[in-house]
Amino acid sequence: MEINSLLLPQSPLSRVLGLTSLVLGLGALLQPKAVARGIGIKPRPMLLRLLGLRELASGVGILSRRKPAGFLAARVLGDAVDLTLLGTAFSSRGVKRDRLVLATVAVAGITLLDLIATLRESRPSLEAGPLHFQKSILIAGSPADLYALWRQPETLPAIMEGFAEFKYVDTRRGHWKVPMMAGPGLEWEARIVEESPGECLRWQSQPGTTIPTHGFVKFRSSPSHAGKTEVTLCMSFDPPGGALGDVALKLVHQVPEALVKGMLKQFKQLAEGASQERPAIGQRAGAQIS
Repeated sequence: MEINSLLLPQSPLSRVLGLTSLVLGLGALLQPKAVARGIGIKPRPMLLRLLGLRELASGVGILSRRKPAGFLAARVLGDAVDLTLLGTAFSSRGVKRDRLVLATVAVAGITLLDLIATLRESRPSLEAGPLHFQKSILIAGSPADLYALWRQPETLPAIMEGFAEFKYVDTRRGHWKVPMMAGPGLEWEARIVEESPGECLRWQSQPGTTIPTHGFVKFRSSPSHAGKTEVTLCMSFDPPGGALGDVALKLVHQVPEALVKGMLKQFKQLAEGASQERPAIGQRAGAQIS
């Protein structure tokens, strides 16, 4: 049997990282003192064996799956732990700093490779063109009244509180800022491109935006719920290709669905006055994201 039939990941990089995990895991498990000397730290056999077991689990997981993105992502988290441990070791007595520096640089390089492999393995399931996030909700009120409420300058900053930040540049342009768990977040400026009072509002990002985006909000009387309007919000993102697109895809997938759901939910609360404890919209307009 050929070795390629045993190693399921199609990416050579993923295979190499999987095998690396097995080698490192076995070394830490069977020879923790030798590994400690090589790194330049005092022997800590129990800790190194635990890290070795983690590496073995990652290696087996990567090499036993054709799409090992989850186990590669676990390696990235493991790398973060390793870098933290190495960083704290610098303040310990009795360490060999030259070896510790080399070990830290090596782990940092492996972290970069793990991240690249994770993005590459994740991309095939995400690259089917623009990403669309659309949700609908029933809200008491007429389409005309709800549309008018949406267009009030205080509404968007209020319903995005806790999810994103929005500021009007003028009556037809606005600046969006979406925070991320890591990194500076996403920012773009969008302008209204279609406005049908009481029915629909469409917008799109300005030229030159890193991740082009467009969206719409529609208001339609519910045929089965008298006195209620179906409000549909859609946001679409079109990440670029290449390495930048790989990173952008990962960033974009973190927040938009939650953003769309949150905006609709808070718009419903605002429109229906669901909670008397919520501040008046005019008081909430200047709220900052923490």
